[in-house]
Amino acid sequence: MSSYNRNNGVPAGDDYDLLTDVLRGEWGFEGLVMTDWGGGASTPSISMHAGNDLIMAGKYVEDITVRAFADEEPVFGEDGIYPKIVLKERKGVYTATEKWGEFVLNAKGEDSITRSVPTEVFQRAVCEVPDESGALVTVPVKKMLDELGDCVLLDDNGETTTVIYRGYYKKNNITLGDLQRSVIRILNMILDPLLIFGFGMGISGAAIATMASQMVSFGILLYQCNCHGDCIKIQFSCFRP
Repeated sequence: MSSYNRNNGVPAGDDYDLLTDVLRGEWGFEGLVMTDWGGGASTPSISMHAGNDLIMAGKYVEDITVRAFADEEPVFGEDGIYPKIVLKERKGVYTATEKWGEFVLNAKGEDSITRSVPTEVFQRAVCEVPDESGALVTVPVKKMLDELGDCVLLDDNGETTTVIYRGYYKKNNITLGDLQRSVIRILNMILDPLLIFGFGMGISGAAIATMASQMVSFGILLYQCNCHGDCIKIQFSCFRP
């Protein structure tokens, strides 16, 4: 189990050198590794790539299933111009979180997001946001865009207003191989004692457990390749003896 502490500033759960290079490479450990409860300061997807097979206590699943494999797009509000703003209130004080997904605003970024709406809609668009005291105020979207500076470009032809957000997407920090590896180790941990001792199958039970975990791992590979447009599809009809 990886601990809560940091190694040279890196959370133990996110430390690839410790969990993969040392533990599995130098020491030859072949078992399952899990994070401590809650993971401390670690990030689930980074922890999984570093060598953890179980992320305890199973929270923040979307950090692995969504953000780690693909670019999470911003979620826009009803006006379709500005990202959705989620408000939280505590003791009369509001805080706000903007749903930018994995998109990071940066005037020099190579990626962009374009939104186009009727000019009339753009001129009326407003957002509720907290001020410095935590009280809710209504602010025109135009003013909020102006505050983003060079990260936003506006184009208005009189009928349609186009907003271009400039920036980049955070780098995906997990691979399909990380997921397959974790599935194999988890299934082996469950099936080995069950088949070897529970059903008294001995070495045959260990072999069956390995075959089952490998088949499930290949099924994950097949699904990912055939269900994502940016992957080379695996088709049995293309195989030749």
